Amino acid sequence: MLVRSLHSYWRLALRLFGGCVGGSGLLLAGTVAEGDPHFTDLGPRVFGATTHAAAFGHAPDGRLQVYILQDGALDGGQTPVKFIVADVETGQVRQSLTLPGSEGGWALGVASDGRVYAGVYRSGHVYCYDPGDGSMADLGQALPGQSFVYGFSAGAGGEIYGGTFPGAQVFRYHPDTGFSQVGGEAIRASLDRPPTYARAIGFDARRQVLYAGVGPGAQVVRYDLATGQARTMIPPNHTEADFPYAPTVIGSRLFVRLISTEQALVIAMDETGQGTLEATFRMTGLSFGADEAGRVYYTSDRNLMVYDPETKATRPVGDKPWPANSYATLLVRLTDQGRFPGETAVGVCNFGGRIWLAKTSVESGKTEATALEIAPVAQSISSSLMGPDGRIYLGGYLTGGVAIFDPLQPRVVGPTWRGVAQSEGMTHVGGKMYFGGYPGALLYEYDPGQAWKEGANPRLLFSLHAERQDRPFAMCSDGAHTVIMGTVPEYGVTGGALTLHDTRTGRRRTLGHRELGLTDLSLVSCVYLDGVVYAGTSISGGLGVGPTQAKAKLLVYPVDGSPSVALALPDSIPNQTVISAAIVGPDRKIWLMVEGWLVVFDPVTRQFEEPRNLFPAVRYKPVASAVVVKDASLLLARDGWVYGTISGKILFKLDPRSRALTVLTETGGGIDLMQDAAGNLYFTRGINLWRYAP
Repeated sequence: MLVRSLHSYWRLALRLFGGCVGGSGLLLAGTVAEGDPHFTDLGPRVFGATTHAAAFGHAPDGRLQVYILQDGALDGGQTPVKFIVADVETGQVRQSLTLPGSEGGWALGVASDGRVYAGVYRSGHVYCYDPGDGSMADLGQALPGQSFVYGFSAGAGGEIYGGTFPGAQVFRYHPDTGFSQVGGEAIRASLDRPPTYARAIGFDARRQVLYAGVGPGAQVVRYDLATGQARTMIPPNHTEADFPYAPTVIGSRLFVRLISTEQALVIAMDETGQGTLEATFRMTGLSFGADEAGRVYYTSDRNLMVYDPETKATRPVGDKPWPANSYATLLVRLTDQGRFPGETAVGVCNFGGRIWLAKTSVESGKTEATALEIAPVAQSISSSLMGPDGRIYLGGYLTGGVAIFDPLQPRVVGPTWRGVAQSEGMTHVGGKMYFGGYPGALLYEYDPGQAWKEGANPRLLFSLHAERQDRPFAMCSDGAHTVIMGTVPEYGVTGGALTLHDTRTGRRRTLGHRELGLTDLSLVSCVYLDGVVYAGTSISGGLGVGPTQAKAKLLVYPVDGSPSVALALPDSIPNQTVISAAIVGPDRKIWLMVEGWLVVFDPVTRQFEEPRNLFPAVRYKPVASAVVVKDASLLLARDGWVYGTISGKILFKLDPRSRALTVLTETGGGIDLMQDAAGNLYFTRGINLWRYAP
């Protein structure tokens, strides 16, 4: 079953093979799949250093240290997470440890005894680092069936608390007793709907209370460790956000950052634990820090800001922005009081494929940022396309960025260019490339005839964040001047949208799922023919919400404004969860993949021809925590045959006349398909680009 879950929201859940080549230069590739000389492994192409978790602590000699989880790649743990230890005063990296079998990490916390805990995915394991001897221990899976770990917060007596996906469970780890679940039924009973994520955990030592941030449908549950009572803290008019982050108790107030609405909530609490919303302010960072006077520091649009609980006012701090928003923020008196007088805000940021340590003196405003000496690693490839210049464009997962592969120079590994978020889809028209970015369903325009310049070329054209759209998997063009983009909505939401962008005027039209007759369906594939857009749909929406519809539909949308129609698929197909691929076939009919079925639609008669079950073993079962958005791809090749991929491992071709199936490999395929001028085919698998010579 090929689904996407959590941050592996890719076209497939199965990622095979791996490897790592650092930097740029020459790549001596030549590995073949299954010993077949037709297949060539062209190696990793997208590189970067990124983090989603950082924490501050002390070395045995008292030095202030920062701990960072450097993400690996979704390749079965072949490019694992690295645990980085750096000196806050100097920025020097002191230690780098590998966490075997992991792919990324969203949880890092320092316990009251100084030990550092790291939670990773997809194994759901927790690691413990001892600053005393520099050792790392694998403690095993936090809770059975939980593959992602989130939001560590230190408790009393060396304990650490964390959250999980997909069960949205809260757990405790104690060095003496190990792992145990906390809250369980009490937390779930306090909620209107069952969550799939426990994304962030906060601990109030004075009151012995846990705050569990769950979602989608952002809510923070206050759980009393002594009484076992649970109650929600977020007012109903703020629960439309995806997730809460960083529930942090400072004095008598609870601070919470809401994802997707870019707000922070300040909740004043009385002695009984009842909360009242006191203030809100804009925030795009993911952490809070407090100074000695109780003022709260955070980042918004890269700027360090401070919130004063007494005046309820915010203001900027520092003489310049940080490189990016901060994943961890600490207020501390540095040793170098000459350069950084008084208290200094220190933060950890991602920018440009590097990890940064930023510092701002609260007193003087002096701001400095240092790119830590952390080697980039190979990143998984989120999407790829042959561009109008004959080069292949490859987007990076999590880190974003774009690498460009030239088929005429296959051994040269170029740089990973920055300025594009994680690309879920690509297309080109009028000689320009268009990248569909996540989150917020972004559209970027890039002119290959001009130099790549971050912020200018490519340039961001628009976002569909206001329409609650997130992932533009379906991208095509009319071949003249219109970019066509179909999207999957944000977390916890059903119903995608179709957007048409006129590259001459900059105008766009966005039509929602209900307007298109596609109630609660997402748009995940599309193709254009003779003035009509044919878009395939999925019954899944964003992660965290289950399907409301039983069957996908084919959208037939004339761009001249004539009435569109959403067509039901033939009843002979038993499982119709997604139309994951759509192309114009050699007969100028629309060829579709519906799970493992080939379906051909005649645009003249508007009839479906008899479907063929090419891959009976391909069946999907979408649920809230495992959605179906993409899998198969199809390509009409120069030799007249239709080639395809499915299940992340099968490469096949179809006779243009009889549509007879030939499987080229059952294990050596991947996702996406492209073809160069010489007739070679290309696809991606995990971190690697592959070539198939027919």
